[in-house]
Amino acid sequence: MNEITVDVLLVRGAPGVGKSSAAKALRKLIPSGAIVEVDHVRGMIASVRWVDTTQHLAALTVTRGIVRSFLEQNFRPVVVIDTFSRGKLKAFVEQLSTEVGARHRIASLYADNATLLARVHDRPHNEFREPEISAKLNDEIKKNRYDLEELIDTTNLSPTEVASRLLDVLRRLT
Repeated sequence: MNEITVDVLLVRGAPGVGKSSAAKALRKLIPSGAIVEVDHVRGMIASVRWVDTTQHLAALTVTRGIVRSFLEQNFRPVVVIDTFSRGKLKAFVEQLSTEVGARHRIASLYADNATLLARVHDRPHNEFREPEISAKLNDEIKKNRYDLEELIDTTNLSPTEVASRLLDVLRRLT
């Protein structure tokens, strides 16, 4: 099946695993879709504090509204990029399902710890560069599984290859 069957794809993973790079490559593969990075929404807060959970939750609420608006305007699929750590994914999915009732899937990206730590180290200085936190989130991805979730190991994949795997997820409902 080559048809996209999912309305919303939630892409989660630790900083440095390749979410944003894959999203950039995915744009070319979903011309009628939209990509929303929660960090871009958070960056709109004038006095953003990246470690502030309250601000992150507020940005997730705003993101749900953006997703709903894109779907109402017939943009499909809508891809949401975030770490979705510590139960935030479950709450986001429940609230999105209640508000919109969209068909969704989850793609959880991870990498082996050596690769992840090297990527975090090589990130630009204005991006998240906390290797311990990234490693902890990466381990959480592998341990905490969700319904309608697919794991993608990005260790040896290019962003284009990860985008291709994400497109495969968009084409599967079950």
